[in-house]
Amino acid sequence: MDKLDTIKKRLLQSLTKSKGMISTACKLSNISRSQFYNYFNADADFREQVREIKEIAIDAVEAKLLDKVDEGDTTAIIFYLKTIGR
Repeated sequence: MDKLDTIKKRLLQSLTKSKGMISTACKLSNISRSQFYNYFNADADFREQVREIKEIAIDAVEAKLLDKVDEGDTTAIIFYLKTIGR
């Protein structure tokens, strides 16, 4: 594995840890956001892994929202209906 692959792997691990937050992942990896986007734009495999990590984070948040809906949380119900149930 070359140095670039190691950097990308570290970025992906940081992105997972930060639940898809790019700025946080870059800080954890000591990489600039512009460098992150250079990798993202140039490497289709890296880009797909980033998208998958973000999708997993969104799924986790949606699950929490649905838990609140199941609990009868009026604010969560209204939010859900305004965003998903349009």
